[in-house]
Amino acid sequence: MNISQIELKKAFSYDENTGLFTRLYNTGGQTTQDKVGTLNDKGYRLISYRNKQYRAHRLVFIYMGVKLISEVDHINHDKDDNRWCNLRTVNRNANLENQSKRTDNKSGVVGVSYCSIRNKWVSYINYNKKRISLGRFKTKQEAIKVRAQANKQYGFHANHGS
Repeated sequence: MNISQIELKKAFSYDENTGLFTRLYNTGGQTTQDKVGTLNDKGYRLISYRNKQYRAHRLVFIYMGVKLISEVDHINHDKDDNRWCNLRTVNRNANLENQSKRTDNKSGVVGVSYCSIRNKWVSYINYNKKRISLGRFKTKQEAIKVRAQANKQYGFHANHGS
């Protein structure tokens, strides 16, 4: 990041309860009351300052004076919800342990799928860059139960897969 906390606080105000940045001075077309930033194609809010774009969730940590470990996790999976209570700084593995369910998920549960060749439900978990098989089951409910236990065992966030 090329912007300091001092410089950021001179240019913007951040409301930790709403997660919104506003300008402290008028710029060409934007007033001090306008919500700052635009959403990119992945749903993250980008804020422009001095011809450079910054992701708002990263600016929050600079503004609050908290050093980033590696990545920022939006706890509730809403990439435009930059309230302080919804953000946490984590390493890559912890961020992966709080992923949203993929849009191509057919079972409705992360780590559970149906194997039509064996006519069984399969449960698995990805942990430390490895896929761990949790078994094959006659019913979807059994596979879901085992996956839920594995989420707890491996310390996945409670929102993982929602």
